[in-house]
This record gives sequence, structure tokens and C-alpha cells, in this order.
Amino acid sequence: MAWDAAAHQMVLVTGSGVISDPGATWVWDGTHWNHPVGAELPAGAFYSPMRFDPVTDSLIAVACCVGPPPATGALNSTWRWDGADWILLPTPSRSPVEGTTMALDPITNRLVLCSCGVSPTSQHALLAWNGTGWPARSSAPLPLGGAAEVPDPDHPLRPLKAPPARH
Repeated sequence: MAWDAAAHQMVLVTGSGVISDPGATWVWDGTHWNHPVGAELPAGAFYSPMRFDPVTDSLIAVACCVGPPPATGALNSTWRWDGADWILLPTPSRSPVEGTTMALDPITNRLVLCSCGVSPTSQHALLAWNGTGWPARSSAPLPLGGAAEVPDPDHPLRPLKAPPARH
């Protein structure tokens, strides 16, 4: 769920990630949840995270965390909400994958993704949305074992906190 500052609406995407369960979109009007006709994302992936991008003035959703087989091709896709429907954005092959979390970096005013999956085969990366793709933001090693978003107003350059490394 995320606030769309351009459309002035709260947007929620539901779905289990299975092949038969598309990501249904719900919009809060202040009193009721409404389901815009046709506003669904492809089945087979989870659409989390989702955040408002102030640079493109739109809500961005990422299809990450593959659901149960069979795969649908929805995984690793990036979508933009236009206030009524989702638009697939053509992005280079490097897209977020398992265990992704997203936050707005207040210094650069860019959406930043941590692809921090817990699987040993996960590709861990810190990526920044540039309006057309997700280039790597840093080559520094990322913590394994997952991470969580923790707002830190005193240190805005450190939006992610991880457990201490085990020796």
C-alpha cells in the first residue's frame, strides 16, 4: 500500500503471487475501498514494494518475490500507476528480485531498492530508480539474512539497518 501524491489517493495491491491470482488494485476514497475496472497487475509475482516517485510524479510498483510455479514473466517488472490503471515500464534486464524493499532517499530524491533476499542464490544489490531503469547505486557489500526499512531522520543517508554480522 502506498500514497499516490499525484492522484491524491491511497493505493493497495492485493494478490498471493500464484498463477491464478492477479494483483488486484484497490483505491481508498476516504470512506470505501474501490476496485477500478481492469486495474490489475499480472499474476505470478508479489507487487511489493510500491512507493511514490517524486521525480516522475507517479506511483511505482515492483514485481518481486516470485510466487509458486509456474512463472508468468511478471517477475522483475516495474509498473507505473497513472491514477486509473497500471502501465508496464520498459526497463533493462537488471531489475529488482527476491526480498526487495524500497525507500525514498531524501538527499538524492530517488527511489532506492535493496534487493536483499535471504536465499543463498539471491543477487544482493542496492539499486536506484532513474526513471527508466534500476542501475546499481553502490558496490558495497550488503547484509545477508535480510534487512528492513527503518526511517532514520537523523541520518538520511542510511535508510537501511541490518543486524550485526555474525563471526
